[in-house]
Amino acid sequence: MSDDKLQFLTDAFNSDGYNIYKAVNHENKVGITATHRTACINGNPEKMKKIYYLEGSHWQMGYLLGLMAEDEIFQMTTSFVNNMIWELIFWHPRKSVDTPDPNEQNIVNLIKGGVGNLIADLISQFSEVISADIPQEYLEEMDGILEGCHAVNPQTKVNKEDLWVLNFGIDWFLANIYSGLKKNKKLTKAIKKGTVKVNPPLMCNGFSLFKEAADGGHYFGRDFMFPTAGIFEKTVCMIVYNPNNTGAKIRFPFVSVTAPGLIGCISGMNIKGIGIGVEILPSAACDPEHPGFNSLLLNRYSIETGDTAESAKNVIVNAKRGVPWIYIIADGTNDKACVVEAVYSIEHISFTEFPPPGLRKGFLFWKPFLPNQKFLNEHQTAAQENGVMVRWQDYSYDQAYLEFNRKLFKRFGKTLYPDSFDKKGYINKTFKEKNCPHMYYFSPQRETRIDMVITTNHFIIPEMRYTAMDPWLAMIFENFNQDSQWRYDALNEMILDLLEEASQNGKKGVDYSQAKEILEFISPSGRYPDYYGSSKQVIEGAQSLFDLKNITIESHYGYYRDDWVKLSLRKYIK
Repeated sequence: MSDDKLQFLTDAFNSDGYNIYKAVNHENKVGITATHRTACINGNPEKMKKIYYLEGSHWQMGYLLGLMAEDEIFQMTTSFVNNMIWELIFWHPRKSVDTPDPNEQNIVNLIKGGVGNLIADLISQFSEVISADIPQEYLEEMDGILEGCHAVNPQTKVNKEDLWVLNFGIDWFLANIYSGLKKNKKLTKAIKKGTVKVNPPLMCNGFSLFKEAADGGHYFGRDFMFPTAGIFEKTVCMIVYNPNNTGAKIRFPFVSVTAPGLIGCISGMNIKGIGIGVEILPSAACDPEHPGFNSLLLNRYSIETGDTAESAKNVIVNAKRGVPWIYIIADGTNDKACVVEAVYSIEHISFTEFPPPGLRKGFLFWKPFLPNQKFLNEHQTAAQENGVMVRWQDYSYDQAYLEFNRKLFKRFGKTLYPDSFDKKGYINKTFKEKNCPHMYYFSPQRETRIDMVITTNHFIIPEMRYTAMDPWLAMIFENFNQDSQWRYDALNEMILDLLEEASQNGKKGVDYSQAKEILEFISPSGRYPDYYGSSKQVIEGAQSLFDLKNITIESHYGYYRDDWVKLSLRKYIK
């Protein structure tokens, strides 16, 4: 490493409040670990928050990370993987992760009886199928991580099988949750009787505010919530990737919120001012036999290779996906944003096949509760692109779909409030209310401005809603669908309230501090402190605010008591 390069990176870390802790080299490529001067994990001054800088080919970046973070990678590939997979099912977000659940072993036994041993199945049956759909450079990066760990610690217990499960297991597992486990008659019966509770985590929120809504700025907020298994909150970090550009496809430097060993990113931004996030989405339109290329890895691929929101979106469209997810993309250069609602890759989605027959065909003297194919043809709201539909900032929701809600709410004995479809309306007035008719309704789009986009964990595009209208999903995701609808409505109201307040004060839109306030709306210190409760300590995931004009990220992860950490990406890239 040249003295000039070291000085350049030292200055970048210093300006962001970090000290270089460790530097490693491989074939003139450098990897750096830096620790924050003041921000630590859970008040422990011996556990300062880390950031990593990596450069080179994908194999080299993986190798450099393995040299620097072998212990964190070991924790992520063992304790995190072993506990997180099951927490994906019976996680209780408003309780401590240490709170015992008397139903847990029952659930584990039932699920294992239906799909077999997770790790064994994933490695022996699906590794070849999955690898065929993953860009080769990411497989090489995973190999580099493994070799780096063994180089720095020949006795390391990090192995390829566990790295596979860490990076690909979530998609394989969710595909089975969404469709495969419905075949387990014992589990289905136990859920119906209420003897076991299935509680997958679905607490993700995202927004993009730009132009007038941000007074000329562009603020992209990402709140990614998922079970940490007691490990992620201690290993989560930011990584600056500065990849080689020797191949046919241009690679852009980017910053990722992730953890060592995870190749994908939960939230990220590239040097071109493109930000991206991903949200879990239950939908029956999946392919458990071919989980494909999705979620955190696809998140990363989109910003690593996309220089506009349109090109990042096309990366998702063209991927061979097998699992439904929601992706939110923000473009700070062109002031655009979109929500990509994606299911498995398919030329044409047959939407009307997903709801139960009684709703789509009617029964005896009951007329159908849902629009038929003729109605969908006449009221198409977005184009289908390989199992993807996109709502851009100027997306126009067809209000004709909302008329069907009156029959659907009545059919399921729910109350349709007079203001349910208003600009600031609510379907559930509080986060405790359960007024949604399961998954069987059309969620209204709240955004009416062309300078804001918001999303939580459910499809808004009415055609895509059909793919979630599945009896199995309605049964196991009932509570979280209710929760997602409330968060969407509450997030919308808070943004509109702040925009109205700004207008009254002579401002055009929210500022940076208000965008951060929006991001924290369900935190213990936010507008809705009772959502988690004042005793909540661990941040399950990470909250990240991106300033896409200035190319900065400020992120809050670990524990709520911890300080936020900030990074200016441009300072690290020559």
